[in-house]
Amino acid sequence: VRQEALSLGAKDFLTKPVNHGEVVLRIYNLLETRFLYLQLKEHSRELDERVRERTRELEMAQEEMLHHLALAADYRDDLTGLHAQRVGLLAALLAEKIGVPREEIRLIRGASPLHDLGKIGIPDHILLKADKLTPQEFDVVKTHTAIGGKILAGSSFSLLKVAEQIARYHHEHWDGSGYLSIKGDNIPLAARLTSIADTFDILTHSRPYKPASTLEEALAEIQKERGRQFDPALVDALLQLSSARDLLQLDQALLETEPPATVSGQTISLDIANALPPVL
Repeated sequence: VRQEALSLGAKDFLTKPVNHGEVVLRIYNLLETRFLYLQLKEHSRELDERVRERTRELEMAQEEMLHHLALAADYRDDLTGLHAQRVGLLAALLAEKIGVPREEIRLIRGASPLHDLGKIGIPDHILLKADKLTPQEFDVVKTHTAIGGKILAGSSFSLLKVAEQIARYHHEHWDGSGYLSIKGDNIPLAARLTSIADTFDILTHSRPYKPASTLEEALAEIQKERGRQFDPALVDALLQLSSARDLLQLDQALLETEPPATVSGQTISLDIANALPPVL
């Protein structure tokens, strides 16, 4: 009977006739054990919460540092400092459009702005040249993918791993005619998304060597490269997105949905897409 009672959860036994002093002591000991257990449980809960809070703080610090690092690279050839953030936002919207899981979208949103980090290593007289680049100068510019990949390589953090992929492969083409001749699905999805977002932003904004294109001109240019430079599915997603929202208002969407100096990466979904005015 004692063994069966223990197997059912009994913690202690009293024998009859009951000794009242023994009952009080037994109850006291059991209650003390119970209270100690509850204290340990609460202490464990508090420690877990502290760890979660510390993890959140570290993630936010990491993302803020990456945000500022992206700004440092972006200021090399975009004095507004918004090109990288627009690319990250558009890449995330495209990722959502094709059904990428939310956590992956968060990583893409945070990592895409680092696509041109390697431009830190490109001399100004080449990077800021207003005239057409010579073949030798273009070869120097092409090294920015390797430089960026090298800077970001070796991390154990998912965000930096994705950022490295993007930095290395965002100039690969769907048909294999890019910098490293990687083609199709062998190009990481994050890099493919960043590639089309980067091209769209460059086309629709002025650069030292060219004026800004209209939305229609930019979309027509990207459509011409469907299946050649760009993943056909991503071109289709961009066209669908542009038919519903004004993609020329990404700057305004950034200002309305994020503090200028931080990128938490938590509010990515349709909250941002809906911040873009609809196409009339």
